[in-house]
Amino acid sequence: MASNPQDIKGPLVIAGRVGCDTLLLIMPRTDIFNFVKFEAQPGKADELAQWLANLKARADSDKEPGTVQYNIVRFGESFAIFEEYTGLEALVAYVLPSI
Repeated sequence: MASNPQDIKGPLVIAGRVGCDTLLLIMPRTDIFNFVKFEAQPGKADELAQWLANLKARADSDKEPGTVQYNIVRFGESFAIFEEYTGLEALVAYVLPSI
């Protein structure tokens, strides 16, 4: 068993629920991938779509230089986001302003 993150061989997967389904995949010393699934409340899908589009615009801007890709897919009332960051620092820079 590894005693610190530098000793981990292969991916570290962290999964949990925080208001939506999320899967965070961390590859040691490389990019971080995050998959999030949202389910809109009845009648709120278009509002959620706009909110997610605003997040994507920020991710695609110079405000988040550590974001490699930020993709949104819509399936009716459900949304899936696939994010890729250059490392842990980039993910923290993305998450901290929203807390």
